[in-house]
Amino acid sequence: MRSRRAAIVLLGALAAGPVAADSDTPTWQGVYEGVIGKAHVVAALAPSGARYVYLGQANDLGLIVSDAGGALTMVETLAPGVDEDAAKEHPELVSGAWTARFADGALKGVWKDAHGGHERPLALTRISTDDESVGALTTGDRPGAYDERWLRGAPPVVAAGAEASLGTVSYRPMRDPLFGGLVPRLTRAPAGADLAAVNAGLDRLQRAQRVEDRECLQAQRAAAAPNGAEALKNEEKGAKDSAAALTPTYATARLLTIEKSGMVFCGGAHPNLEVAVYTFDLADGALIAGGDDADPLGPSGLGRALDIQAAKRRAAFDALWMSDLRARIAAGEKAAPQNSDDDPHCGQVLLDALRSDGAAIAKAVYPTAQGLAFRFLAFPHAVEGVCSGGYPFNPLVVPYAALKPFLKPNQTLLPSPAAPAGK
Repeated sequence: MRSRRAAIVLLGALAAGPVAADSDTPTWQGVYEGVIGKAHVVAALAPSGARYVYLGQANDLGLIVSDAGGALTMVETLAPGVDEDAAKEHPELVSGAWTARFADGALKGVWKDAHGGHERPLALTRISTDDESVGALTTGDRPGAYDERWLRGAPPVVAAGAEASLGTVSYRPMRDPLFGGLVPRLTRAPAGADLAAVNAGLDRLQRAQRVEDRECLQAQRAAAAPNGAEALKNEEKGAKDSAAALTPTYATARLLTIEKSGMVFCGGAHPNLEVAVYTFDLADGALIAGGDDADPLGPSGLGRALDIQAAKRRAAFDALWMSDLRARIAAGEKAAPQNSDDDPHCGQVLLDALRSDGAAIAKAVYPTAQGLAFRFLAFPHAVEGVCSGGYPFNPLVVPYAALKPFLKPNQTLLPSPAAPAGK
């Protein structure tokens, strides 16, 4: 354990100048890439939540920044989220110190360990002026400069388990060695499928999942670190049990559906239920459900197969699934009425959402063996864990035969209503 004396010496450097106010953007804010000694690092500097990472490593280190006219002094901590008071109370959190000068978009200076020894030169060049501190997390398929550089240096995913088959495809799960998340890669696909394009899309999903898993862990670490090194260690240990797995659930000659569901905790008061479903068109590798398109039934989504772009056609289609939903809610309540007036009424939550948002109610739409599934995501946190699964109306499955009036002529994407859909 580092001595309290060493930590206080490092923290004393903060008196050189106050950190800029949150409302101001300091000239040195941004994302940097460079070296400490011979080690490749990326840093995200901001008035609070500053952090950096050695490429190839899972976790961020924190930086408490003090600015005196471009001369920066930074106390390095085992995780972001540690402020000066927490570092004084828990000196074992202090892992080093930077002294550097910012000029012409670059930082040059010296790194030292917590005892003021093992000096290493540092030289970093700014690659973005965005705030990518731990308080401004970036997720999704388009990570910021900080996470993008981290992805480039991260260890490759590895095969995890034996090859498996589902209908027309075979696949192998690929595991993130740092966070444990699983995303499949296809090893066999039907004739006419673009195997390379589909696997490229699956790789993008895995990249997004790695960023999400990493950023969630960093947020958890930032929340736990002010309570000391032992609390930080316990948080990191517990996070290893919550990695997500994306699993193929349905495949035809043209479609591949992959589902992810689980409780995700990224710090804060409570975990959140995350439900995600992704559907690929095997013919060209396009992600037609679960992507960034706000409307999963739009022209680039399942609208590839459904003739619902005209306003009247779309209104009739929405009336089909909404009336089916209302009927199933009523049937479910009749079969198993609410047991307690104090418990949230899941069906009522959905009916209220329909009245408020109509067909725009938050939902995922994706093909299954039984029909087109509508999974509703409009539940508040108080009821989402109960209502988002195990009820006959969520997901609502509309049989393919019922979709026949809305299918485009000669479409081959969705299963033919004339024959049962099989895996």
